[in-house]
Amino acid sequence: MLPDSTRMMSGLCRDAHQDDKGCFLLLWKTRNYLTALLQIKFSRGLLGDANTRPMLILSATDTLQERTMEHYWQALEQSREGFMERGAMMFPALSESLDVDAYAREIMQEVVGRTFCASSPTHARLLDALEVRNELAPVLHGMAREHFGYQGSLEDQYHIARLVTPGNSTEQYRAHFDSHLFTLVIPLIIPTATDGNEAGELLYRPNARRHPRSELENTAGKVWFKRYANRERATRLLEKKQFTLENFAERRPMLFSGRTTLYTNRAVSLAASGPRLTLLAHFFDPSPRYGVGKLLRTLRRR
Repeated sequence: MLPDSTRMMSGLCRDAHQDDKGCFLLLWKTRNYLTALLQIKFSRGLLGDANTRPMLILSATDTLQERTMEHYWQALEQSREGFMERGAMMFPALSESLDVDAYAREIMQEVVGRTFCASSPTHARLLDALEVRNELAPVLHGMAREHFGYQGSLEDQYHIARLVTPGNSTEQYRAHFDSHLFTLVIPLIIPTATDGNEAGELLYRPNARRHPRSELENTAGKVWFKRYANRERATRLLEKKQFTLENFAERRPMLFSGRTTLYTNRAVSLAASGPRLTLLAHFFDPSPRYGVGKLLRTLRRR
């Protein structure tokens, strides 16, 4: 990195909308493509010009018991422009009439001590019960085509369960962007903790960067923001209100823009009341076959 790069980036953040001439001049000064790319394109979010408008939150009085799943997900259709602007939204609480706890118990048995488990039988049945693939996915697919020029298949989805037990020392503070365009978090088992202890809460920042226009930009941005993949820096961002904390106490699903939202989880400490189980639904990866995300998913399946 160049000397005084922090001061340079602060200046760039005050003028996030540099024109092509400004970008060229900075590129000429640094004579380093990657450094200039990072300084211009990825300092706009956490370091100054991030969208701080409140996330869309649908009425908490709505439950699955009171309305059909079709209407539940189509609320996104009515709020799609607001979602695209803010980058995240929360849906009404999952209804107890669906017996989410029973699904959660069965999924935990299928995970069998693993941290991640892709598309287990009960997981698939719950997705069908929630109409995720039949009702939500087509809405997201239309948004992907309209806003991102996505030409891929509706079937390009990746569903995985994440189970973190108290004391797990690896599943914490791994801040990252997703490779998919949209990510849905379905909270199933949410522990609690007292006296300032952590229970795996989600920390997230919508619109931390712009939507990457190439795989090079995508990869470079992921590398750049890895500096926040540790407890100290993530906590500092939370204290500065550049991260939002969500504990999912009401078990309300959250949808966010995967490629522009920086997010991580706090630790599930030994003081937590139990394990934490969430389902992650990823929709539509526009990366080429050699993309980082597709490579990592291939390795994980092995």
